[in-house]
Amino acid sequence: MKRAFAHGKWPMIYVRTHWFALTAFCVLLVTGLLLFLPQVHTVLIPVLPLLLDLHITAGILLGLALLLPIVARLPKGKRVRRLDWIMTQVLLGAITLTGLALWLIALFPATWRGLAFTLHGDFAYIMAGWIVIHFAMRLFSIGTKARDSVITRRVDWSRRHFLRYSALGVLGSFVALAVGGRRPAETLLALGSKASKGSAIPSFPEYYTVTGSYPALKEQTYRLQIDGLVGKPLTLTLADLKAMPQERIARNFQCVTGWVVPNLMFTGVSLREVIRSVAPTSDAKYVTFFSADGVYTESLTMAQATVSDVLLLYAINGEPLPVQQGYPLRLFVPEMYGYKSIKWLNRIRFDATRVDGYWEQNGYPANAYIGGATGVL
Repeated sequence: MKRAFAHGKWPMIYVRTHWFALTAFCVLLVTGLLLFLPQVHTVLIPVLPLLLDLHITAGILLGLALLLPIVARLPKGKRVRRLDWIMTQVLLGAITLTGLALWLIALFPATWRGLAFTLHGDFAYIMAGWIVIHFAMRLFSIGTKARDSVITRRVDWSRRHFLRYSALGVLGSFVALAVGGRRPAETLLALGSKASKGSAIPSFPEYYTVTGSYPALKEQTYRLQIDGLVGKPLTLTLADLKAMPQERIARNFQCVTGWVVPNLMFTGVSLREVIRSVAPTSDAKYVTFFSADGVYTESLTMAQATVSDVLLLYAINGEPLPVQQGYPLRLFVPEMYGYKSIKWLNRIRFDATRVDGYWEQNGYPANAYIGGATGVL
């Protein structure tokens, strides 16, 4: 076992950088899984902003560690196994680029970001597997004899090799993103997403819920209550809402954690028109939204709620909302991250002061404009 962790007579800067990069990657892998997996998502909601900050910070630090070969040379006579060199630079170069596409969303097209989410995870899993293989090769002294293959043979460390293999990972990712980004939205690998069988609605990466289950709502008994500081309180059925002038808009759906499902057709009723119909009083400055799950709440300013493309949504790509997407009605705020688009909407209340929504109470910003400040790095 000692052999697997030995570094020989390497300068301390290389030893420390090696362990620093390995630690940063492990933090990336663990925080990424905790942010993504719905099985733990609900339990970790109070610390999700912290996990996202930690994930991004680890990614930045890992990227900086990978730049060591540009500013420092390997000591004379020290050689690196070719396979170690190729796998590390290609995979981590790809992980870095796809991570940047998810973080710096203003710099990358939505179709690229959708595919980047899938590739980012896939490259990370492959890298984790390679670390295990690398450990085993050191533990059992694989690749130390003269008869080793061209892959396990050791090569000289150089900036040229670093740039070549890092560029290969980055270029390969660019090609994958560009080619994938030209596919129709319904066949994009965004989140591994072909449309669900028999459905025109692409699969989203995961369907998160703050309670761990979905409300069981039926169209026949569904009611939307609208009250608070209004002159004309209303209770609407789904049929009432569908009888109102229909609005259809083509937009992307963007999650605060980076993934995006592009080019969806959203159908519903303009929230602005609904607001006009209930005649809010002059004291009504905020709109508070409630979910049928009894926990999830959200809020918008009156100005945000009356933007023309904010919808009370009941269909995507011409089909009724799936249960996990908020059936029978959800809010959709195109210019903000997905957590503002509350699901299973059953009440709208007009208030004089802001009531922090569920996610705001757990560290996320109220003004969650896409590409703007999100309360995370």
